[in-house]
Amino acid sequence: MNTLKNEKINYISANDGKLELHYVENSVNKTVASDDVSIIAKFMLKVGVADSVMKSSSIDFASEYGFANDDAAKELFDESYQLYTKMKNLKEMISLDVKKFNMSKDGKAYKMLYELEFNK
Repeated sequence: MNTLKNEKINYISANDGKLELHYVENSVNKTVASDDVSIIAKFMLKVGVADSVMKSSSIDFASEYGFANDDAAKELFDESYQLYTKMKNLKEMISLDVKKFNMSKDGKAYKMLYELEFNK
């Protein structure tokens, strides 16, 4: 019996001013692209990010791939990864809080933690 392989995001590239995230779902190589920090971060949270992420040379030469300058693709990844990390930590805090206080995710603790983290 063949098992379908899933892999977290393990490779990034730049194209047409967007960051491309490469991953494997059901043994199929897939790519999603965006130039929006929050969309990238949310997708990272959905699929996961490998411990080691390789990058295409297009990241280093981003101006040749539709970005304003050569640093822009790396900056987009870094900003997205920082937001992903905050979202992941918040999700873990909420999960712990829900278990500790036996609350639903619609409860006050969820809303309070979210507001503390994102409405600074």
